[in-house]
Amino acid sequence: MGTQPVNSGKSCQRILEKAFAARYHGSMRPTSRTILAASISNAFGFDGRTPLGGGTLPLPLLTGRSDEETKSIDFLNDLFSLLADGKMEQAGTLCERWSEAAGYLFQQAVDACDLAWARIDDGGLSTLLATLAAEDRISAASALARLWAPEIAADRERTTNTWKLNSVQANGEPIRPEQVLIQLNGLYTLPDRIPDGLPPGLAAMGRNVLENPGNKVADYDHPVPLFEADDVHELVSCLAMLERDLAYEKSIGTLPERHRVPVVLSVSVTHEGLDGPVSTWIRHLLERKDFRNFRLYLLTEEACRRIDRELFRDSMPQFGVSGAYGRHFTALKYTG
Repeated sequence: MGTQPVNSGKSCQRILEKAFAARYHGSMRPTSRTILAASISNAFGFDGRTPLGGGTLPLPLLTGRSDEETKSIDFLNDLFSLLADGKMEQAGTLCERWSEAAGYLFQQAVDACDLAWARIDDGGLSTLLATLAAEDRISAASALARLWAPEIAADRERTTNTWKLNSVQANGEPIRPEQVLIQLNGLYTLPDRIPDGLPPGLAAMGRNVLENPGNKVADYDHPVPLFEADDVHELVSCLAMLERDLAYEKSIGTLPERHRVPVVLSVSVTHEGLDGPVSTWIRHLLERKDFRNFRLYLLTEEACRRIDRELFRDSMPQFGVSGAYGRHFTALKYTG
């Protein structure tokens, strides 16, 4: 028997859409589909007018982005374009192809929209669409806000009574100020330059990491370059303010004069080779500043692996500071 040629791209797309529909229990209700498409179109300017949400889509593809960032931006642009066109099945397929988790979360969002807008009838839908299409953008923005955040139009007294705390009692054993531990996270990337005046060993570490940075670990939206100047280094300004504030707490008797508040700083880096140089540099900064009101403990990925090995017998690989957002913060969750 002969075979018929097919358009493999379109066939695969149809197969994926059918698989998505079969895996999850169905597509979005027509009313919800229309509301979501109109919302996305108005919120992000897909209709060519000023976006009601304050941001415009699609996102531009800037030069210098990593492959991971470029793929993510392409995915988001394609997804919201499909949503604005009301193509929910194709949007679901796109999410499913991106990852199983994205496909699942998309279906959860579909179900949530269907539930939230179940009481909007044809008359309510027509009124909403007319308001969004009108020239009065203030009324359109208000309608969109009430749609997505209905609590803002709720009766204040009713809301207050609903969320009022009951059976509140004072803690019989309140936490003492000396028991407080402060957590910080620092994000660091490769140096822009090797500044003059560094200790020779630290400068050598900087040159080595520029030549051999190691594997890329993660991208962060605001990492501090290694050897950043103090006046633009977030950690330096943060610790200086903390030193001042703790001195005030001591002056009014909240903290004992000789107490040093423990501060756990997790250090997350964009490249594997930065782990050692960044921790050495931070120790160098602390020695120069001579802070007296707190004691800082550094958590690098190397330190986390040593803690896991010696205390947990390699049973807690999730205890770490390395990786993408979420993963880089897990160590602090276990140190509170």
